[in-house]
Amino acid sequence: MNKLLIAIICFLAACNNAADEKQPPPLAKLIVENNGVNIDFTESGSGDTTLLFIHGWNINKEYWDAQIDFFSNNYRVVAIDLPGFGKSGKNRGKWSVEEFGNDVQSVKKALNLKNVVLIGHSMSGAIIVETAIAHPEQIIAVVGIDNFQFVGYNWTAKDSADFKTIYKELETNYRVSVKEMAEKNLFSPSTDSAIKNRVIKDFVTADSALAVKALRACDTYPLDQRLTSLNKTLYLVNSNFRQTDTTGLIKLKIPFSLHEVGPTGHYPMIENAALFNAQLQEVLKEIRKLPQPPFSAH
Repeated sequence: MNKLLIAIICFLAACNNAADEKQPPPLAKLIVENNGVNIDFTESGSGDTTLLFIHGWNINKEYWDAQIDFFSNNYRVVAIDLPGFGKSGKNRGKWSVEEFGNDVQSVKKALNLKNVVLIGHSMSGAIIVETAIAHPEQIIAVVGIDNFQFVGYNWTAKDSADFKTIYKELETNYRVSVKEMAEKNLFSPSTDSAIKNRVIKDFVTADSALAVKALRACDTYPLDQRLTSLNKTLYLVNSNFRQTDTTGLIKLKIPFSLHEVGPTGHYPMIENAALFNAQLQEVLKEIRKLPQPPFSAH
């Protein structure tokens, strides 16, 4: 090899080594726990407002990747794995909406989050309501994602019987039952097959015992009653494949603002991320107009 080339390579290597030596060691990631249960999270961006994303049943924080990339240019963005899901701990005896709310509070407190907009998908609609009521400090708004479609609905005896059947099937033959449930209820004709496969894989590989307990906790949570104590506008970004029935919200005098993202399935944040982000951006514009503590994009 040419001596000059060797000298150049050695020089560049030396420069790289020197640069590496000057780099500070990476900061250790903060560990967040609630009563000994680890809560995994990602954090990016900066700003005087925090968007705190909470996933739905049987999925994880990675479903928010497109939102993290988009909104971290202007906001502090945090996404968490709820205990029992993703990379968070499972060492818990009690699974309830209230305890999930305590998990969110633990993240909020540990990361010292300010001017927080809680954004909850699916079952986490109940969790963000509970968190905002039980731990209102620094929470300026709540945003539901494809949820709150049937507030105020009077469940019939047949509905109750159907629920019992569903839970029995989940408890006795989880993988088959949860796959059928997903295929029948969570997708629209426009849902891409790759997204269907992703969701179904996450569903069938979830911890079945914990998944059923978490679902039952949300189903038995007195959501309508708790909504009347929220004292905040309920912002919704929903698919219109199945129309959101706002009758109950109106009857209960819950202030709300509904934004629709077209006929996606139950996962608009990954099925049509561009339109979803645009609608969520409109929601944030509405929130900034409210008489709140300082709220502005960075």
